[in-house]
Formats: sequence, structure tokens, C-alpha cells
Amino acid sequence: MARKVGYPTVNIHYDDPEILAGTYAGKVTVDNTEYRAAVYVNQEREVLEAHLLDISLDLYGKEITVVLLERLVEAKEFRGRLDEQSFIDWAVKEVQKYFNEE
Repeated sequence: MARKVGYPTVNIHYDDPEILAGTYAGKVTVDNTEYRAAVYVNQEREVLEAHLLDISLDLYGKEITVVLLERLVEAKEFRGRLDEQSFIDWAVKEVQKYFNEE
């Protein structure tokens, strides 16, 4: 979802029905280094879409771990690409605020 509107993500399949759909503040660990991330949980596709904040890395083929810290935004249905873009921009800002307040 986010990649097509300018937010590169790493997508991870999961199978835990207890995880609620929405946008989370999260941490992604790659090569023993932890990064802050905005993580969108897509229950329908059973995918976590993690967007690293403030850094761009090539994660293709890397082993990564995602930890969901707090659900900040509920899932939303979109009426079009502009609606989706605006929502993602806003949700990423909410995650950035979460980390700035830590």
C-alpha cells in the first residue's frame, strides 16, 4: 500500500489473528541494529508493511525482526489515491510524534 504512494516498505507475512489492523509505532531490527518504523498491519492480506523512519536501506534478502510497540491509528478504507496518500502522510507523522515524545 505505502510503496505505491512514496513510502518504501518491507513486507512481512504473519499469521496472528490477534493483531488488529492499523498503523503502529514499531521497531525493525536489521543486522543487530534497531530502527524506528511506521508499521501498517493489513489483516486482510496478513501482511505487516514496515516503513523505516529517517533512513533508507536496501533490505532485500535481509533477515529482519519487527516489534509492534503501540497502535496509533485504526485501519481506514480509501476513496482514491489522494485520500490514501493524505492518510499515510498523516499516519507517518503520528508515528514520528510518538517517537519524539519517548
